Amino acid sequence: PAGLLEIDVGLDLEPIDRFDLWSIAAAQMYLFRFTSAAETFDKITQKDPSDADAWFHHSLASLRSGDVLSASASLARSRRIRPFDGWIDWLSAEIAHSEGRDGEAHRVLEEATTRFSSAALALRIGSLWSRLGDPSRGKEWIRRADSQRLISPHREWREAGRFVEEGRSHLLLGPPAPPDSMKTIE
Repeated sequence: PAGLLEIDVGLDLEPIDRFDLWSIAAAQMYLFRFTSAAETFDKITQKDPSDADAWFHHSLASLRSGDVLSASASLARSRRIRPFDGWIDWLSAEIAHSEGRDGEAHRVLEEATTRFSSAALALRIGSLWSRLGDPSRGKEWIRRADSQRLISPHREWREAGRFVEEGRSHLLLGPPAPPDSMKTIE
């Protein structure tokens, strides 16, 4: 509770630079205030239209707030700046899935497999494959994420894109929901 109060107080402060704007947007995302986060990322992209990360996060916040059209447009801007980025590919597949274009999501994931290099991204890919109806591929990607660890963690998926591991809680800002078919992954 004290941490949330600190975040709320911080959100009321006037940003003095770009770093402050990023901090505000991160806090808004953490608090699931996705529309506000999208507005803050919009301010960042206005200050620096060449910031691929700002466009990406604007897309992510827009998707989470239900504005798929804005999410698609912002992701296209991010992709023009950084065309071969696995995170952009993943979010593109998430957007396609949110629109019911699962065939397109499959195509994007399969074409971009070599660009999915980080453990954090592999977890998101695993979640998406499971939500696309391929739990075996989802588990494969989650095993990839865990392969960089000495011990594979017991992981429990929670509402709103969160999962808990022993001693840690994580927030996945990307997937709209945890994998439907695997509530506990060992």
